Amino acid sequence: MKIWLMTIGEPVPISDAVGHRLHRTGQFADALSKIGHQVTWWASAFDHRSKTHLVHEYTTISKSDNYDIVLLKGCGYRRNISIQRIWDELQLASEFKRSSPNMIKPDIIVCSVPSIALAIAAVEYGKKNRIPVVLDGRDMWPDIFVEVLPTSLRWLGKIAVTPIEARCRWAFKHATAILGITDEFVNWGLKKAGRVRTSFDTAIPFAYSLTQQSQSKIAVAEQYWDSMGVRDNDDVFNVLFIGMIANTLDVDAILDASQDPRIKALNIRFIIAGDGDKLHHYKKLSSTYTNVVWPGWIDAAQIQVVMQRSHVGIDPMPCRFDFLATVNNKAVEYLCGGLPIISSPDYGVLADLLRETGSGLSYGANSGVQLADKILQLYADRDQVAIMSNNAEAVYIEHFEYAKVMASFENYLKKVVDNRAALADGE
Repeated sequence: MKIWLMTIGEPVPISDAVGHRLHRTGQFADALSKIGHQVTWWASAFDHRSKTHLVHEYTTISKSDNYDIVLLKGCGYRRNISIQRIWDELQLASEFKRSSPNMIKPDIIVCSVPSIALAIAAVEYGKKNRIPVVLDGRDMWPDIFVEVLPTSLRWLGKIAVTPIEARCRWAFKHATAILGITDEFVNWGLKKAGRVRTSFDTAIPFAYSLTQQSQSKIAVAEQYWDSMGVRDNDDVFNVLFIGMIANTLDVDAILDASQDPRIKALNIRFIIAGDGDKLHHYKKLSSTYTNVVWPGWIDAAQIQVVMQRSHVGIDPMPCRFDFLATVNNKAVEYLCGGLPIISSPDYGVLADLLRETGSGLSYGANSGVQLADKILQLYADRDQVAIMSNNAEAVYIEHFEYAKVMASFENYLKKVVDNRAALADGE
């Protein structure tokens, strides 16, 4: 199959020097190309994480004979939710419209939402050329634009996003089918489309591959963690967080829990790994906390080693409808590493999964006290930790194992392509 994948905001593997692991579309592109499909990934020349341009003009990079990455040029942006970001995405969509007619037509297009602008461009291209277009719901735009506003201003936000909401509904309505990272995301897309679910609308979860690193990289990572004081079998109960140090995730609750007198009286260490615009703030706030380690951004080998040396992973999501509907990358990463999860809030898709599978616990959002309670529960019962660890590995293998998810995605694409004529006639 000739497959176009359209996603911006993910790390783009433009060289072997790029140290970020592949995310969802990167995984799809890599897996599909390795089994012989012709893959083109339409991405952005602007790196979402670092807020810098990878290149400064429209560029095509050939990863292999059957895998190209097309970097579309936009203006970039400083804030993730901003007018500047919307303008950037409109520029990317314009570049796609300009350049796509010169490319060999694909058999299918899978476009992530966001971006709404690219989704519209993809659907328009698909309708014109009778090519199936699948929209993959990843973030609930523009709904979250309103949610981040103060309550008193949300009425104004709803008015402001009306044009974007109309464009989003049009894209979903005219897409061939809808994917999502969970059933809840699929249902969200169907609500935008205003139609009922069919057999072509399905959930394919995030996948994670704990790629075995070379012995030399593992040795370097082990030395790194030794130098940070996070040693193997040192009788310290290690509580791990890996993620963006930003406003979205509740790092405050982790720090509050670390300073709970009950926690401080025990041999418990908090490892808060990652970077983001709040990293400096939190490091300064916790400069006197002797049981908190701030390693910053860590690479794949360092992640593998620190998960082996940790007892539990923290996933502190906010009480926001989109987070309640997801099992996020962070959770899948912990499950892959066999780490029991302590998540917030104590309801939603992830909380239900942990409770039903016995692979973790959940606490009330924004509550350092409740988080401390859960940590103390596991600290006192290592047999429970071992059972949850085994359950976490089983959940990963059953639902999120890399090869299994990639095979499901390939089979799904084949199903849509094989029925493309009937799907097109049903528009």
